Amino acid sequence: MLSHGVVLMRAPINTVRTTPLRWGGKIIVIGMMSQYKAGGDGAADAWTPSDHKGLPEKLLWKSGTCVGFFLPHYAKHFRRHLTRLYALHKSGQLAVEIDPTSFTGLEAVPAAVAHLQGGGSIGKVVVKVGVGGDGSAPRARL
Repeated sequence: MLSHGVVLMRAPINTVRTTPLRWGGKIIVIGMMSQYKAGGDGAADAWTPSDHKGLPEKLLWKSGTCVGFFLPHYAKHFRRHLTRLYALHKSGQLAVEIDPTSFTGLEAVPAAVAHLQGGGSIGKVVVKVGVGGDGSAPRARL
C-alpha cells in the first residue's frame, strides 16, 4: 500500500509533460510516516528504505533537487514560528485540516498511529485526552 507521502512524492516527478515540478524545481521531504516500522534503536531498524526508482534521472531531466528537512534540526526556531502560526490560525488566515476520524483517550493512541501509518489520514490526526464522556473538556479546578 502506498501512503499519501509516497503518492505525493511520485506525482511531481513521474509526469513528463504536465508535472508540477517545474524546471529547476525543488521537492522537500519533511516526513517519512509511510516508512516507519516497529522496533529498533537506529534508523536502519526504525525505517523501511524507500524505493523511488528513476528519481535521480527525473530530477536531472528537470534540473530539480530533492532536499531533506528534519524538523528537530530547527528546534531553536520553534517558539517564534509556532507563535506566528498560532496567530495566523486564530485570525483565520491559516486553515488546518483535521482528519475526521475520532480518537479519544490514551488507549486510542495505537489505533490513531495505525490510522496515520495506513495512509488513509487526511490532515492532522488528533487524539483527544482529558475529555469527558460527552467530548467536553473538564473544567480546571484550583
